[in-house]
Amino acid sequence: MILSHRKNTILSAIELLEDFANRKATGLLKVSANDIFWFIYFNEGEVFHANFSIEPIDRLEFHMRQVLKTEDQRIEKSLLKMLREQTIGVRLDDFYPSHDYQTLYSLLSAQQISVANTALITRRMIKETICNFLLLSEFTYDFISDGRDFPLLFSNDFTVLLKECRREISDWQSLKSNVSSFYQRPVVCGKNANHVKYNYLKKFLVGQDFNHLGLALGQSAIRIAQRLDPLIASGVIDLLPPTSQYVKLPRLLAKYNQELSEEIVLSTDRCKIVSIDNCPTVLQCIDNFLDRDYFQTFSVQDAYAALEKIITVQPHMILMDIEMPNIGGNSLCRIVRGNQAFKSTPIIMVAGNSSLVNRAKAKFFGATDYLTKPFTQDALNQMVFRHLRY
Repeated sequence: MILSHRKNTILSAIELLEDFANRKATGLLKVSANDIFWFIYFNEGEVFHANFSIEPIDRLEFHMRQVLKTEDQRIEKSLLKMLREQTIGVRLDDFYPSHDYQTLYSLLSAQQISVANTALITRRMIKETICNFLLLSEFTYDFISDGRDFPLLFSNDFTVLLKECRREISDWQSLKSNVSSFYQRPVVCGKNANHVKYNYLKKFLVGQDFNHLGLALGQSAIRIAQRLDPLIASGVIDLLPPTSQYVKLPRLLAKYNQELSEEIVLSTDRCKIVSIDNCPTVLQCIDNFLDRDYFQTFSVQDAYAALEKIITVQPHMILMDIEMPNIGGNSLCRIVRGNQAFKSTPIIMVAGNSSLVNRAKAKFFGATDYLTKPFTQDALNQMVFRHLRY
């Protein structure tokens, strides 16, 4: 039998977790705050899984890349794509445990990841969720008791987990630069940013948040923040706000929770991007994935119409499908490059084939870079910020 209890919190986030741990509870703690849901699963008082409702499958893939990168292990793209498609339109709590947990179990069953790595991935997801949850000051919750049988992938000592999360939050809050979110994005655009000694920073500070910088550089997010802290505090590095989906998460410093919109931005004008693809679904994904606070997208399905749109809009960047009717992407790229006004405009070729031959052809016809379909929001944003300096 499933019992549900709901009330406005009179406990702190820490006290609430400790209460269920001390009672040896088994079931799902579902928390709501600021249009975001946290899902924390207990088994006899220990947390065995946790996630929250912002891009759960994208974050699962992120943590898998972080763990598997050290062993150079790769998951078959076809299997990952199939598992992703199965979650389209599905809420995180439509299954018990949640569908991201089921996805992880499917990958383990298919021998795509080891038991040890599954435990590491799950632990990282739990810690990210708990660290964000502990920052909440107001929330409502349900606890759904559920003792059904299911494969238990990971069991975590709650006391140890809570201690680690609190220590990590303390490390972030002790930064001199007053970083207000795990998901802020450091960029070199402050005073003295053009000094030659900061050129090396520009190579990897391309609009990624601290977590993704950690993935790219093989270090923890807090270690990246600590290393950049003096430059942020001195104004050499500025902090962009989190991307739109993360902006509602609680802030590390209480004073920022009432100032969600008072953040520095690259420019007062939005960056203009023309995206050309004969598939309306791809165009819609690009439009949805790019933050409207910073980007203005112009979608075109026809290659002939694309030329007129490019000349009219004068975009900062062009995303171009290789395989289009009438005029292929490579030919269109060559035509655009023939116009002096677009000699240095970043042109990103987008295609379903990632072969070296196709990449070489795109480069030959003038493409700046190459993005393979299907792409995630993270992959698109990393590509865009890598080449934009407006």
